[in-house]
Amino acid sequence: MKTKQKSATTMATTALLKALRDADRNSVLGTNRPLVTRLGDIMDAVQAARAQGMSDRDIWKVLHQNGLDFTQASFNTCVFRLRKKRRAFGTVPPQGAVTGGAPDVEMGAAGSADSTRKGVVTYSEDEIARIGAQLKAIPAPERKKTSAISKQDAILALADEINALRTKGYTLPEITEVLNTAGLVITRQTLQGYLLRAKRQKESERRRLTVVDAQAA
Repeated sequence: MKTKQKSATTMATTALLKALRDADRNSVLGTNRPLVTRLGDIMDAVQAARAQGMSDRDIWKVLHQNGLDFTQASFNTCVFRLRKKRRAFGTVPPQGAVTGGAPDVEMGAAGSADSTRKGVVTYSEDEIARIGAQLKAIPAPERKKTSAISKQDAILALADEINALRTKGYTLPEITEVLNTAGLVITRQTLQGYLLRAKRQKESERRRLTVVDAQAA
């Protein structure tokens, strides 16, 4: 009798480890999945091992020694909740329900069921892979480079256009009004001072170029 039990336990252990390896191999995330998810994926094998006489403690020891790093208390809690979930479905739950693990068990940083807060949102591996692919496909943002300049520099940059308006017969008060309407708020006196400065800069640049040309000759 003991020999038969030992043989059944050996077969159940082998089936457990094979189920764990297969689940990890067939998963996009492999062993990086939450422990609850990995356990949920092999619940058929866990149930079969129990039916063959293995205790929950024996099942935990086998899985714990092979990378499913639950504490025994966390393992018992998760198994209880997964079994309850399966009974609620009346059969094996759909893929999304199983791979999500126990919805009211949140895994801690070390992978144990350190919290039992309700309402924890879970995602399937296919969803994670799809979201990851979408994130990788997003191109770098195209942002226009903008640099703020002072009001004086703005007038200096617009000096040619403003002088062209004066040549057409517009007065400084009229040009000031046009600039204010366009969003460049300025007084007539300030505009006149900036234009005078722009004129001096232009004349200075012209003289410098003349000297350079003379030296080059």
